[in-house]
Amino acid sequence: MDERAGATPSARVHTTNAGELGRVLRARYLPALVVVALLAVAGHLALARVLSLQDDGAAAVNVSGRQRMLSQRIALHLVLLRTDPENEGAHREELDRLIELMQRSQRALLLGDAELGLSATDSDEVLELLRGPEGLDARVETFLGAARELAREPDPTSEDAVRRSDELVAEARGPLLEELDAVVGAFQRDVEADLGLMWLVSVGLMVGTLATVAIEWRVVFRPLTRRLGLTTEQLELADTDVVTGLWSRRRFLAELRSLLEEHPGPTLWVLYCDLDGFKGVNDTYGHDAGDEVLRSFAERLVTVLPPDAIAGRVGGDEFVVAVRRDRSEVEALAAAIVSSTRRPFAITGAEAEVGTSVGIAAARREGETADRLLSQADRAMYTAKRDGKGVVRLFDGDARRIGTPRASAAAELSAALAAGELGLHYRTIVEPGSARAIGVEAVVTWDERDRTQREIVDLAIGSGLDPVVASFAIEEVRAQLSALAAVPGVAELVLDLTTNVLLDAATVQRLRSLIDDAHRVGLRLGIDIVEHPTAVRDQRYLPVVRELRERGLTVAVEGFGTGPASLIHLGSLPLDVVKVDLAAVTETLGEPHTEVALRGLVEVARSLDVDVVVDDVADPAALDRLADIGCRGAQGPAVSPPMSLDDLVTSLASR
Repeated sequence: MDERAGATPSARVHTTNAGELGRVLRARYLPALVVVALLAVAGHLALARVLSLQDDGAAAVNVSGRQRMLSQRIALHLVLLRTDPENEGAHREELDRLIELMQRSQRALLLGDAELGLSATDSDEVLELLRGPEGLDARVETFLGAARELAREPDPTSEDAVRRSDELVAEARGPLLEELDAVVGAFQRDVEADLGLMWLVSVGLMVGTLATVAIEWRVVFRPLTRRLGLTTEQLELADTDVVTGLWSRRRFLAELRSLLEEHPGPTLWVLYCDLDGFKGVNDTYGHDAGDEVLRSFAERLVTVLPPDAIAGRVGGDEFVVAVRRDRSEVEALAAAIVSSTRRPFAITGAEAEVGTSVGIAAARREGETADRLLSQADRAMYTAKRDGKGVVRLFDGDARRIGTPRASAAAELSAALAAGELGLHYRTIVEPGSARAIGVEAVVTWDERDRTQREIVDLAIGSGLDPVVASFAIEEVRAQLSALAAVPGVAELVLDLTTNVLLDAATVQRLRSLIDDAHRVGLRLGIDIVEHPTAVRDQRYLPVVRELRERGLTVAVEGFGTGPASLIHLGSLPLDVVKVDLAAVTETLGEPHTEVALRGLVEVARSLDVDVVVDDVADPAALDRLADIGCRGAQGPAVSPPMSLDDLVTSLASR
């Protein structure tokens, strides 16, 4: 019996179609297909040039942003050079390093840099702004030359040196930034001009391709799709994100355009959500684990959305929502989305800590477009990420004002430092069970400001002032060391620091000096790293931590105990203590499982010669249970609130 005769109908059809298709293409339509292929290749090359030009524009902005940051850092260390004589050598070294970095960035802006993805420009306008007698290159060279002279000035506190330093600081904060903006603006105009031409070429090639396809549709492409069995279901896959099942960017924009064309009703809002810390999940656990997080977030997102909302995934870890509601309802919805990620995401063999930043934009005017509305929400989302992540920000209609609240708060913090509004309070750490004081933790306070310690830390990190705030805390503690050493029960003094502080040479030198001073009065100095170390990409701080531990510093880290991911990395970090937020553990696991989780953490920590201290203890009755579990220390509202040194002395004397 012939095998084809006994085959299934679908098998016979596909076997026949394969032979027919080959004959048809060879005999009649191969020339048309060659034309289509050539047009497609040309279109691909044109599109590649378009993308290259777009990358040039983005790279120019990145290099400009780097120049901005470096100029501000140079200005900061010029001020510290004359105001911080104790660490003069460290400031001079940092100035030399920053000047060299800014020179390299300027060469990249002038000549192009393949590593940065920036091509050399041939625009007359850009070259004039860069190389002209009063151009950016000359201004930067003058600025860096003057900064280098000041870095080598024997007496940085002399009247002439202070005058030149003030002039350079003013230059860095004004004219230099304006010149950078002018160069980048000209570079982008040059890129946009080339983009216009390349888009025109791309569109022409696309039209030619479509025309060829249309001519041959009935005799080539329609039979081709039928013979290959292309179905409606396969075409619909283009509307759906394959990882999460939400709508794709294309489908979401189409639906958003339809919503914008509907009759007037409640305001239409777009919420743009970006996952904070998602890259760390991919880097640590792999892309399969990242896909698990994306699917889980999509499920949580759908559960908090009203029935008439639409949602889609528009990028790697970016999701969008459109809904008609009043403003208060939309803000409540955004807050619910942020809250939905406060519980860890379960992935294979671990848990991932991922947050959400949300930007909101409203269709407030006639003729609003879907693309513009999505862009506004996207910009608001980036403002939320700059403002500390895990927050919601509303687009206010003025692109220049995006991020103003944060800039204002950072300026307030700088002013508070200058005006002496910051202070230092202490929280007592006790031994569970006996309630005997074993140490204190120093926390920065802000006079007449309703800001928590966590808010001050987040603000300092976001504004880049955390080394300055840390230096303030170190010097305040140094001034009070003798008084602290005389307080009964104070054997250890703990400071809260960020990893960025541990990368600042001048602040680290202050910390070394404080370790020695504390030892001389009989105190052991410790630090709490207030960021989770496994979430910090720059691991250069680890050698610094190891060196400080050898000098006698005790190192603790906050945020452990809420998931297996913390335990996985525990043995690889140079730690003496892990701090567990009791409220966070209870909220995550529930009251019945909290004690089991703590016992497991204590057992693992003991095997690694690491102690466990529990923070945020609100119930005094919990202290005895923590002693039974084996925790070394406890602190929180049930132990003592933050208090001044005088109140601390009174409180501990009465115990």
